[in-house]
Amino acid sequence: MIMLYRIACSLLGGCLLLASCARGPLPTPADTLLGLSSGDAPGIGGTHDVYSEVLPGDLPEARDQDLIAATATGTYKSVYFDFDTAFIRVSERPKLQAAAEYLKQYTDKDVLIEGYCDSRGTAEYNLGLGDRRANAVKRYLQQLGILVDRIQILSKGDLEAIPNGTAEQMAQDRRADLILLQ
Repeated sequence: MIMLYRIACSLLGGCLLLASCARGPLPTPADTLLGLSSGDAPGIGGTHDVYSEVLPGDLPEARDQDLIAATATGTYKSVYFDFDTAFIRVSERPKLQAAAEYLKQYTDKDVLIEGYCDSRGTAEYNLGLGDRRANAVKRYLQQLGILVDRIQILSKGDLEAIPNGTAEQMAQDRRADLILLQ
């Protein structure tokens, strides 16, 4: 009986050890600052998200045509994401930097960030991923100096995604839209 108890305890301890190590280490701020995507970070699987942070000197001047387009349409350029991540790619950051400059210039406007996903995955998972994408954009705008009370988020998940779309269509569904509010 004692032998059975020891075996059970050993198995339980081994399972707990494996469970605690299976995920790997969380990304460090250095990983985030270097702009690694979730697949590039050591020990991070493809389903874990890494958010980007603003680096000093990472703020190019806002483009005038972006400001004009935002004023005319009430929307800003969409921010696109890689599959199954909420990481803001370096190539997408100028869109958010221009949006932040616009919001700093027009303090009477707020922004709604809608997070979207492609049609792959369950509805519940995609709503969560859309929320993580919207929150990543929200945090980035906060780092650029936009007050949190001026930012609202909404996850639409895959509700408006093209079912069984082409690779290009699915890439267009993986986004966060910025909508200007009065």
